[in-house]
Amino acid sequence: MKKVIIRLVVVALAIALVVLILLNTVFKVSNTQKVYNSLNDAFSSSGTITSMTKELHDLDEFDSAYGDYVVIFSDELKNLQSIYPKLYYLFNEDDDKLTSIVENLDQMQESLKKATKTIKEVNQGKIDNDKLDVNAFVEKIKPEIVNALEKVIDVNCNIQEFLTNSYYNGQYVEQHFISKFRSFIAKEYFMFSSKDYSSAISGELFNFYKHIKNSSDLTIEQSNEMYNMFVSAKDVNLFKLVDNIKAYKKENESNTELIAKIEKVENYINNMWVGHFNLNDIVTSKEA
Repeated sequence: MKKVIIRLVVVALAIALVVLILLNTVFKVSNTQKVYNSLNDAFSSSGTITSMTKELHDLDEFDSAYGDYVVIFSDELKNLQSIYPKLYYLFNEDDDKLTSIVENLDQMQESLKKATKTIKEVNQGKIDNDKLDVNAFVEKIKPEIVNALEKVIDVNCNIQEFLTNSYYNGQYVEQHFISKFRSFIAKEYFMFSSKDYSSAISGELFNFYKHIKNSSDLTIEQSNEMYNMFVSAKDVNLFKLVDNIKAYKKENESNTELIAKIEKVENYINNMWVGHFNLNDIVTSKEA
């Protein structure tokens, strides 16, 4: 009897081991697929992103007071919606870098749910009480809204970084570079504007963001310059360059070859809107 029990236990353990192996191989959902599925859900008709944008659209008072947030957020949503389907072609890749994006997505979903609930309550309050001081409520809930928007921007930036390496194999094509660069500018904008919406650097970044919406109006000479810049850009950390060009150069001052590439990309960006934006403006504002 004991031998029978032992055999049954051994068989059960063997079956459990086989199931565990199958769950971690054949049936395992890659991080890439998790991110893709999560964003698919978020953009669905009842998803967190769709629900948030619908409620935010109905809160005219927020748009009136903080319209720049809405402009950038709307553009970045279109951006994210157009790029994340590329993850579908990378399901076999389970890049460890996506682990943090999965975590960021979970945080984004929670922030969107909380902000949507809060905005919905205010919108309902407007219906129930036409004397409600909506502007006062807007100021009160603004940090929660901005936090949710900022988390969407962060996810967008991280996915674009992943696509650069895994989908584009480290290379840049025109639309991907512009899209990614704009997202990093959007990230910088939220960093500054969440502290001071009316600051000079916030306004400068917002206007520059709008200016670089597309590159369809580039001359042939400017287009050639862009493609020549791409040769250097593949070896440059674009976010570090945007976030703090001074610190990025300092970090790599002994690598003359990389410094030359950094400066080539830097010069290209600084010439995108001469007299209106310069990467060093971000550095100056951060050091102030």
